[in-house]
Amino acid sequence: LDARRLPEILQNNLTDGVDGICLMTDSGSIIGSAMVKNTKVTESGFAAISSSIWGNYSEGCDLRFQLIKFEHGYLGITTAGKGYLISAFGENVPPGLLKGRLEVLR
Repeated sequence: LDARRLPEILQNNLTDGVDGICLMTDSGSIIGSAMVKNTKVTESGFAAISSSIWGNYSEGCDLRFQLIKFEHGYLGITTAGKGYLISAFGENVPPGLLKGRLEVLR
C-alpha cells in the first residue's frame, strides 16, 4: 500500500451511504480516516469504539468480521493485516454493501 494514496483510497469509499471509514491499529491509534462533513461521530471516538468492540468480541476466537446494527445505522469492523483494523459506518448504508466495501479494503 502506498501511504501517499491512503487518504484518497479512504475518501473514495465514502459513497453509497458510508459516512466514515478508519484504518487503525488494533489498540485504536488512527493511521488514516475519512468522514463525511457534519458526521455525529469524531474520528477518534469512532476508532476508540471500533477497537474496543473488536477487542471485546474477538478475544479467544478467530473473528474475521463484525457487523453491528445500531439504532441509527451499521458499523462494520474487520482485520487489515496483523495488528490492524479497518472500520466503516453509515446511517443509510445497506449492511451487505458495508461488508463488501470492507472486504475489498482488507
